[in-house]
Amino acid sequence: MISIGNNTVIASGVVLVTHDEIARVLSASDNFEHNYSHNIGRISIGNNVFVGQNALILPGVSIGDNVVVAAGAVVQRDVPSGEIVGGYRHVA
Repeated sequence: MISIGNNTVIASGVVLVTHDEIARVLSASDNFEHNYSHNIGRISIGNNVFVGQNALILPGVSIGDNVVVAAGAVVQRDVPSGEIVGGYRHVA
């Protein structure tokens, strides 16, 4: 579920989430009337990437080549090659 390219460094505390079953818990609860879909997806990290300490990479994300992900970043969407991202990465 996770692929990591060459010359990629992943710092300590980084979390790579390929699946999240909170939807099952919420759907089964009497307090929630919505149907929640399961959040499952592969994570792909390219070549020459640095992922900083305590970053969180969520399901279905693809990170291109030559990318820097700042410490503490939450990566929810794909990151194109050659970018530097930090904070909460949400691209429409």
